[in-house]
Amino acid sequence: MEKIRQMIAGLAAFSIAAGLGYMMSRRVSGGNAPVQLQAKDKKKAVPFTLPDLAGKTVGLSDFQGQVLLVDFWATWCEPCLDELPELIDLHKRYSGRGFSVIGIAVDDAGAEAVGPFARAHRIPYPILLAPGGGVEGFGVYGLPTAFLIDRGGLIVKRYLGPKSVREVSSDLAPLLDSSPP
Repeated sequence: MEKIRQMIAGLAAFSIAAGLGYMMSRRVSGGNAPVQLQAKDKKKAVPFTLPDLAGKTVGLSDFQGQVLLVDFWATWCEPCLDELPELIDLHKRYSGRGFSVIGIAVDDAGAEAVGPFARAHRIPYPILLAPGGGVEGFGVYGLPTAFLIDRGGLIVKRYLGPKSVREVSSDLAPLLDSSPP
């Protein structure tokens, strides 16, 4: 009888783990669409300070007056890696107009894993480290997740899952044409 209970407990644990794995894969692989926030839903981006790859503390306030795409990602996240060339292109294309991508890597190994990866892929934009999680107040529940922030510091769009470079470029146009507050 004890063996049967152990088998049932094992099957239950396996079923729960499989279900959670499936749910996370749907979130990580971009099962959700971008969310354009209505004016009443836009909120100020939560200030944060995080270390960069060199160990220097960098804060959201360091980018005041710029349009930002704050991208939460990890080196082990396949959809994150797939969109990396497009994020690099976006940053290069619009950085001269007051735009920056800020990558926030959530790898548990921190700079040890992310530093060599960023150098190998020649990522030109700032990479900040938030090992083991996101940044409080941003509501990151899967990867990749990104937030488009206007020059005034308001979150105007949230992207859940992989981003289309065409869509982000379209979303950027009116924000880049606006003057700093």
